[in-house]
Amino acid sequence: MAISQRTYMIVALALISLVVMLVPTQQAMSQLDLGEQTQTKGNGGIILSDQPGAFNIYGINGSAPLLNDTVATFHSEVVCSDIVSFGSLNASTSVMLRASVSAAIRNLSPKGDDQFAVFAVDDVTNYKGDEFGFVLPETGTTWYAYVQSPQLSGFYYWKPILTLKSDTSFHSLVATYTASGSLKTVNFFVDDKLIWVAPYPEISNQSFHLAMVSHKVSAETVNLSQITMQVKDASLSAFT
Repeated sequence: MAISQRTYMIVALALISLVVMLVPTQQAMSQLDLGEQTQTKGNGGIILSDQPGAFNIYGINGSAPLLNDTVATFHSEVVCSDIVSFGSLNASTSVMLRASVSAAIRNLSPKGDDQFAVFAVDDVTNYKGDEFGFVLPETGTTWYAYVQSPQLSGFYYWKPILTLKSDTSFHSLVATYTASGSLKTVNFFVDDKLIWVAPYPEISNQSFHLAMVSHKVSAETVNLSQITMQVKDASLSAFT
């Protein structure tokens, strides 16, 4: 059974409390109270669906990804195969990205820039702004969590979080941005387990889109037709 949104927020905020070593009973209670509020003060969200006008779906030098109801299918032989929400979400003190993903990597790419990704993004023109999410370089079968921001000293950080054992299983990927005082983090979960806590800058009141992409930069002669990804039940939601 998937963990509820409220549970993820409670876990993330409780972790913040541990990081800054503030663990008195009253502090813990205030974190739990905030977790309760996230369920009732959500400002809506973006949900993957084939509803007309909800998502920009396109392919370059190949077919566009297939979006059927709430399931998107990507093929890696296409140079650029993207699904990006037309609408954006105004971030507040907590933002949650979640998706179930399955990938079949039956032949490997020679380039790490051939990749699948599911992420939250504020710049859908140049993709050089604030982002956080999940990426699968097609040189292997390992998913990475990543954070990107011009406000970070290194701009981009990532961490391996899941190596696929089967090309038929779906895995739950969740990333939650939380802001508590001066401490801001993105907390990454795989199949309901916290894997990585990444420091992140202030993004409150910025607008984010939900994006799912497949990009191929290797030569046309490189055959990646046996590499596919499916994403289902993806969403991006924000809470105060």
